[in-house]
Parts: sequence; structure tokens; C-alpha cells
Amino acid sequence: MQAANLQYVSAEPSGNVVANRNAVNEWEKFELIPTGELYTFALKAKSNGKYVSFEPNGRVVADRTSIGAWEKFILYNGGDNRIYVLQALSNGRFISANGGRELTANSYVAGSWERFVIVYF
Repeated sequence: MQAANLQYVSAEPSGNVVANRNAVNEWEKFELIPTGELYTFALKAKSNGKYVSFEPNGRVVADRTSIGAWEKFILYNGGDNRIYVLQALSNGRFISANGGRELTANSYVAGSWERFVIVYF
């Protein structure tokens, strides 16, 4: 995924999820997994094989071994066939790249920092 700052989202081995990479390598690859619910998905980081969790406090971390409620999000088309908005089911807030820092699930509105380009490999 590419954030509004044109940097790629990365799941570091520690589990931190950030938007600060110039190129796509293994840490920047995620598997988009349908959960069986309408427009609802989960992400699995290729870097550590863990699922991305959107904790109710807004923290986004790739450290879960299975998909539960905190690992699910709704995927919305952001007005373009390549741009998407993610809304965490855990707290109802949008995922934000926050200017390239760690991703958070704390935005009440889907502005420019809450839009991502999904790149397929």
C-alpha cells in the first residue's frame, strides 16, 4: 500500500506499521484477506507472517496470529479505482498514515492521510 506521502506502508519485524519506505521489498508486502463479511478484510504482513491489528486505542500493529474483531476493517473505494480508505471495526475510525509516521486507527474523517493506493504484486 502506498500512503498520501507517496511512501509505502511497511510492517517492521517488531510489528510496528509505518508509511516511510521508498520502495517495495518484503516488509512492504501484505496479503489482503476477505473475511467473508461484506467489504470486510484483514491484512497479513509478509515480513513476519502476522495479522495487522487495529486496536481500540488507535494503535496499529502487525502482531496477531489469527483474525479476530480487531484485525478486521471495511475497505471503501476512495473515489478512484486505485485509492482506498480503511475503517477499523474495532473502534469505527479510519486508518491514517499521519504524515509518514506509524499508522493509527484514530481519524473520525477520511481526509488525504486516510487514503491509500493498493499496489498488487
